[in-house]
Amino acid sequence: MPQNHSRTWVWDLAVPPASLWPHISDTARFNEAAGTPRYAVEEIPQADGSVVRRATAGYKGVSVEWDDPPFEWVVNREFRQMRHFRRGPLAWLGPSLRLEATPDGGSRVTYSLDGAPRGVVGHLLFATGLLDRIGKGLEEMVRHAAAHAAGSEALPYAYAPPPPSADQRARLDAFARQLADSPYHHGLAGRLVDHVANAQEVDLIRIRPRKLARDWQQQVRPVTELCLEATRLGLLGLSWNLLCPRCGGAKAGSGSLDRLPKAAHCASCNISYDGNFTRNVEISFHPASAVRSIGEGEFCMGGPHVSRHILVQQILQPGETRNVAVALPEGEYRLRTLEPGGEYVIVMMAGASLPWSRATPPRRLSRSSRNRAKRMTGFACATTAAAR
Repeated sequence: MPQNHSRTWVWDLAVPPASLWPHISDTARFNEAAGTPRYAVEEIPQADGSVVRRATAGYKGVSVEWDDPPFEWVVNREFRQMRHFRRGPLAWLGPSLRLEATPDGGSRVTYSLDGAPRGVVGHLLFATGLLDRIGKGLEEMVRHAAAHAAGSEALPYAYAPPPPSADQRARLDAFARQLADSPYHHGLAGRLVDHVANAQEVDLIRIRPRKLARDWQQQVRPVTELCLEATRLGLLGLSWNLLCPRCGGAKAGSGSLDRLPKAAHCASCNISYDGNFTRNVEISFHPASAVRSIGEGEFCMGGPHVSRHILVQQILQPGETRNVAVALPEGEYRLRTLEPGGEYVIVMMAGASLPWSRATPPRRLSRSSRNRAKRMTGFACATTAAAR
């Protein structure tokens, strides 16, 4: 049995948990800024409807493979995950984070990291202070995120984009001039070119005009026109995406709307679904490879920020029960499994003393769904219907 190693760090920060959570729970952005490599994922459907995610990556000449289970979290409060490695110098490694409000209106951040070595190389890594080195970098990033939440840093994490080649720089400058001469620049040409050159890759894989407009505090139409003009000129590429109604991932796409599939299968959720133009068809953009090449793979596939509409996500073993405290505003919520399964709709009322109040008859799981849910690893999610 590998020897377990554990470290815990505690930091007091001058921003409340609700302000810090959106940044600290964005694990893909965090991992990219920290310099961790992308990883490839194979999603393997199981007979019970669940999905095993097998991840592989190379780092400093070492090949590693692990099972990448879903995260567990409670919004604005905590998250955790445990990766079990099949190949490489580690046997397992798992982070957990907890946010607590402090009397002065700030946050106490408790971050723990548990791991165990495999083989001689793994033992050397831990013996030479692997966890302590990780902890030092964590503190710098967490404090930077807090400074961003407080308004004193422009970006959530310090990030240095890959320097463009001379040819890429020349192309970017040319596109900036062409966009500025276009009637559709709306005074934003330089801002878009700077975004393409300097933003993190997590912001460039799918550039959404609505989100870009919110970030820039602009109207959606001029930003959309700018992106379409940049596509016509060759700065950006365009994709129509068919989004999964459960996880929101883009599981099918096409460069033209008439070629977008009418249905798709989401391997992450193990469901098939149809397209609905008003609900799950999205237009997005990405940098042309001639100006910036975006890598393949994931920085983090299942962190809380990926599925922001999910407020609580827990992994339960068959027959297990768990009490989870979470503050919910009034509204309708849905409890469901991650993979195919039933759902249970509840209504939360103001002043309810119970975990939920049944103001309207809830939709219950069918008998077959209940039996099936008992056989599979439980995966309970609470989501706001409005956010879907």
